Amino acid sequence: MLGDLLVKENIVHVGAALYLAGFLCRNQLLLRGFIVAGDIVYVLYFYLAPDEPLWGGIFWSIVFTIANVAMVIRIVADRTPRRMPDDHHRLHGFLDTLTPGEFRRLVRIGEWRTAQEAVTIAREGEPLNRLAYVLDGSITAEKAGRHFAIPAPAFIGENNDQGYTTASLAGAVWHHCVITYGSNVGKVFMDGVKLTTPVSSWTKTLATDGTQPFFLAVNAQQQGEYFAGSLDD
Repeated sequence: MLGDLLVKENIVHVGAALYLAGFLCRNQLLLRGFIVAGDIVYVLYFYLAPDEPLWGGIFWSIVFTIANVAMVIRIVADRTPRRMPDDHHRLHGFLDTLTPGEFRRLVRIGEWRTAQEAVTIAREGEPLNRLAYVLDGSITAEKAGRHFAIPAPAFIGENNDQGYTTASLAGAVWHHCVITYGSNVGKVFMDGVKLTTPVSSWTKTLATDGTQPFFLAVNAQQQGEYFAGSLDD
């Protein structure tokens, strides 16, 4: 009975089974591997099963085989890591959802910059025409008169569908900050300018008798939450 099945007229079912196995695979390499095997079987079927070879079917099966083999080579090359500068390797570590090939294409169309001094990345209310990824350094953002730090590494400009920046952001910028406290109200002055709103209206008086610690650049209510930047007196 097995001999009756293994005849040239039934080769087409082997090819179809290989196609079906490929379509059930989510892995691109396995899918295309099964399709290539199925196309090879179809070439044999078109050549052996009819009284005269079906050259049209043979031609297109060979074309499909070549196309899928080329895509397999491209997928393997895209997933293969290559040597790259240390900074690029570190950046890829933060963008690990990209394949090595996708990352290489991103680096080719992007621009790598190292700031030697403070530089403005985006300015509030102005058109945004680029996306920046700050790998190192401190980032200071200003929005409606309020200043806050963004820890690096971080994307700048990715959460904006209006085309305009909603805050001014600068990298590696030093600011002179003064905090005053009186009548249970704290106020912050940034570079000599008072911010528009008080820092807080505390319900307790600051302890000055040494019974409670005074924290600087750390959130006393949240363990491990520190100021993302540098301090100097």
